[in-house]
Amino acid sequence: MFLGRAWQVRTLLDAVLADATLGPLVDPARVGAMGFSLGGYTVLLLGGASPDFDKLAPYCAEAAHAKSVLCTEMKAVRAVRPELRGGTHEPRIRSLFVMAPVGVFFDKAGLKDVKVPVRLYSAEQDEVLDGAAQALQVRDALPKPPEYTQVPKAGHFVFLAPCRPEMAKHAPEICVDPPGVDRVKLHRQLGQDAERFFHRTLASPTAKAP
Repeated sequence: MFLGRAWQVRTLLDAVLADATLGPLVDPARVGAMGFSLGGYTVLLLGGASPDFDKLAPYCAEAAHAKSVLCTEMKAVRAVRPELRGGTHEPRIRSLFVMAPVGVFFDKAGLKDVKVPVRLYSAEQDEVLDGAAQALQVRDALPKPPEYTQVPKAGHFVFLAPCRPEMAKHAPEICVDPPGVDRVKLHRQLGQDAERFFHRTLASPTAKAP
């Protein structure tokens, strides 16, 4: 589901702000969004991006992409709810932390309205999204260059939380990283980086960055 995701996040934000317990704890002027893979694509929509789903067919027609998950599992995007296309931009979200996003649907025209600060991560050996190619496509198409980091040697799923041993045993494809990649250390760094990024980009006018 490529458009409903953004509407779901908006509904969630409405619910949090209206909640008697959570609402008073949230400053509606200081909201950021963080997402990985299709979640990264989703937060770009919330930041003002407009996807072009017609880009998927020519992408999958290239031999180099024939085994991509986007092409083997999806192949095409059906417009069953075209009325959802407009209005995915959520102006209350003021900055974006994006990890290994699905970027095939975006070009400069599709990203021209993303005016909020963006922190972008990619995985060098991303087996799902053409190495770092789709993240680089997003990086180079954004109207303002994002803060960008590529994680050396890492695969797509390095951005998922470190797995427990039992989970790693049953799902090594998403849990086991290549030699030289320390997922625990990376997630410690990601947490610190996200905190600094959001503190800086969402700071009130009188606040000072740490």
